Amino acid sequence: MVLSEIFVDSSPSIKSRPWEKFVKSLPVWTHYVGGVLFTYAIISIAVIAASPNDGVPVERNGKYFLHDNNVSKQVSQDDYSYYVARKYRLFTACTNLFYFAAFCYFGLYKPKDVEGQRK
Repeated sequence: MVLSEIFVDSSPSIKSRPWEKFVKSLPVWTHYVGGVLFTYAIISIAVIAASPNDGVPVERNGKYFLHDNNVSKQVSQDDYSYYVARKYRLFTACTNLFYFAAFCYFGLYKPKDVEGQRK
């Protein structure tokens, strides 16, 4: 119901678009930082989706393996480090975006009351 009001309404207003009110109340610099973080997250997802998925990196007894569907393939430490870094790169890209949005909402967003004054 809410999504249909936001995306389908032919004459949208602030009431039907709650995110618009939120975004317009933020300082301009947050738009640029948010854009950079969003772009970084999208590029990270695209790079990881385009690269081959050879398995999950696992370390056993000082040796490095990629484990995929009950098959383990031994790899070098450099390859192991690459796959671990790739996993954490995606995680940090998405969490940076999430925490920046939370920072903007809880730290910078100040809703206005009925008379237009900030609370």
